[in-house]
Amino acid sequence: MTIVFRGKKILPNIDLNKITIDGDFFMSSSNTYINSPVSGRDCHLVVKSFDRGNQQIEQTLTERATGYVYKRILYNSYAHAFPASNTSISIPWYRLYGVGQQLNSTIIFDKSATYDIGSSLNTINNLYMQNAVTVVSDENYKTEIQDIPDNVLDAWSKVNFQMYKLNAAVQEKGCDARFHFGVIAQRIKDAFDSAGLDFNDYGLLTYDKWDAIQAVEYKEATYDQDGNQTSPEVQAVEEREAGEVYMVRYDECMILEMAYQRKCLADIKAKLKS
Repeated sequence: MTIVFRGKKILPNIDLNKITIDGDFFMSSSNTYINSPVSGRDCHLVVKSFDRGNQQIEQTLTERATGYVYKRILYNSYAHAFPASNTSISIPWYRLYGVGQQLNSTIIFDKSATYDIGSSLNTINNLYMQNAVTVVSDENYKTEIQDIPDNVLDAWSKVNFQMYKLNAAVQEKGCDARFHFGVIAQRIKDAFDSAGLDFNDYGLLTYDKWDAIQAVEYKEATYDQDGNQTSPEVQAVEEREAGEVYMVRYDECMILEMAYQRKCLADIKAKLKS
């Protein structure tokens, strides 16, 4: 196997743990790549260093035949060890899935209760599920367990269920946009404010805001004839207006509604008994 650095330098057969200098590497042919998620395939490896104080290195590996992309970051003590004679250190690779690519295995994150799918600024359009979502509700994972106070239920009783159309759907479909049913986040906030309750104390709502960002055009890194980098790669950034958004957790809204209905039913039964 040979590794060609931007068509200029030929490196000997080497394991990927030891490729820690910035650049594009084109790996070809039939040998096994040590510390690589693929073997015996043409690949394109991009190496970038960042946070040089901590010697953090990002490696992105693209399999040229399939377009599959794998990524990993070499952190701190691992990076300090390079180039080391001990090549037994194994840093895991994570495959990045693009549009139209199908998963063929279970998705398991390396840490529990740490990562999100999407964000308040970049939301996911739809989730299609075979089963209902299962959440952790073990008593050992909770604290300050108590009945829902009447003042919270009374505040919730002031929240009306609404019918509405989504702005994005109206822009796309016009009059054909469909009506949806639900609640309005700001009106929940107003109801809690009116009852002297701080909505931030409860998990019904989330609020996020962001600053404006100016657009940046993509620029490739440039190199001199000896393969030395003369200017870094500049990643493209889309322009973004400043904004804010309130979001709701509908499952908790439904729990409050059911608790309020149960309270009303209990009050009715008490009056009938008296």
